[in-house]
Amino acid sequence: MQIITTKQKLAGVLHGIIVLFAYTSFLWLDWKLIVIGVLLYYIQLKIFDGCILTYAQFGKWNYSFTAHYAGKILRKFNVDIEDKKIKRFIDILAPIFLVLAIVLQVILKYRPLVVWKIW
Repeated sequence: MQIITTKQKLAGVLHGIIVLFAYTSFLWLDWKLIVIGVLLYYIQLKIFDGCILTYAQFGKWNYSFTAHYAGKILRKFNVDIEDKKIKRFIDILAPIFLVLAIVLQVILKYRPLVVWKIW
């Protein structure tokens, strides 16, 4: 049995909160800020070959928080998909959320809670 440290628990909670905010960002965050977030996310992946919080939580660079937990949930329903495939799908979610935000906010004139007025 693996012992989970307080640092790993904290990283997991923080990671979960950030993922929840990211996956719902198209509903509450200005699309211009989402562009910045997506760029920072991909820059982080390029520089570190993974996510800083994933490393803090699991001790692995080339790993995925969402793929880890999605895989666990899918396996409970006897669906066995390689973590690599889940990770690849997760990596394309960021642009999908960005497109959703642009469609909602620019085309459908939806006003998010957090708006960036500078740009």
